[in-house]
Amino acid sequence: MYEYQGRILQGIILSHDKIENWEEFVQSILCEFHSIFKFNFFSIAFNSYEGIDLYLYYMGVFTTEDKVEAKRIFSANMISKLKQSKALKIKEYQVLNHKLTKIDIKQMHSVTIDVDGKLDNLGGLLEMGYFSSVPLGIDEKSIIKSILSEMVMVIGSSRTLKKH
Repeated sequence: MYEYQGRILQGIILSHDKIENWEEFVQSILCEFHSIFKFNFFSIAFNSYEGIDLYLYYMGVFTTEDKVEAKRIFSANMISKLKQSKALKIKEYQVLNHKLTKIDIKQMHSVTIDVDGKLDNLGGLLEMGYFSSVPLGIDEKSIIKSILSEMVMVIGSSRTLKKH
């Protein structure tokens, strides 16, 4: 698991191309991450002065009903955790195109990481959703949170640099 973590972290190096195309960069990181941990959803939310920008990534083909429910769940999580009542703008991405077996989205587990935004009040949140009958072990959860923490810094930096 640690070897996989190192491989993913090596790919998270900023370059001009990754800054310009940060949304595609996120998808490439997610595909690499998905090769070691089969998660189903990934979301990134950023506070902005206009509201909350929520980016929702589907790691498989879901029904329309499942997508609506995923948007509802992730939106509610983001609004409550970011403690904002501002407008919510959602952008969705279909990352992987494999069919999934029937799921009950209400049985989804998640791992979240806060994006610190004290300086500009532009914080956010990363959340990864997955379905499993077996809970994550302490080591697995620690590695996943470590990878997500690195992603927070790189994605936030890429997005901010592109804006400026």
